[in-house]
Amino acid sequence: MALVVEDSEPFARLVDEALASISGSWRTHRAATGAQARAFLRGGPMEPELVLVDLGLPDVSGVEVVAVARDRYPQVPIMVISVLTSSANVLAAIQAGACGYLHKGDSALSLSLAIGRVLAGEYPISPSLAHYLFKLVKTREPLVGSAGAAALAPRELELLQWLGKGHTYQEAARKMDISVSTAQTFSKRIYQKLAVTSKGEALDAARSRGWL
Repeated sequence: MALVVEDSEPFARLVDEALASISGSWRTHRAATGAQARAFLRGGPMEPELVLVDLGLPDVSGVEVVAVARDRYPQVPIMVISVLTSSANVLAAIQAGACGYLHKGDSALSLSLAIGRVLAGEYPISPSLAHYLFKLVKTREPLVGSAGAAALAPRELELLQWLGKGHTYQEAARKMDISVSTAQTFSKRIYQKLAVTSKGEALDAARSRGWL
């Protein structure tokens, strides 16, 4: 059984078609929101053999779903399929536990091949996204979530992304399903790591690094 975390009905059907082209009989459980996905992962009647996650969900970042899935099912392959292609999103998803990252603009054939590869234990990533990783290695830019003064944890990055969309701290906290005080704690850590003193400076720093 495959858990498909996707809010777009047309793309969910495309995923179903891709799974149907792979050997074996695949059933799917669809979750249209992060809340639905987390509920299934934490108490669902069936253990998924594959998890496919879109990052741009209507309620929370798909990175959080990836983290919950990896924590609950350490051995299950998890692949991100998303239109979000910034280096920050790619790195945050991989660090949360994703085994592959595919751009939604890739063809249905590429989707089928990528799913087959992740099931075989490989780590597929769209060629259009791979250059981010090589660029970071070559420039030695700090990785999101890695050690270092400018490193951000996935949840801190998620808060920045909500703030970058124009949400207040209160609104971002509701989106992330955390308390306002927790959001403020994340904010203080972000300021320290980025060596800034305001939300505007933090957002400017994140944009300059390609995180937003």
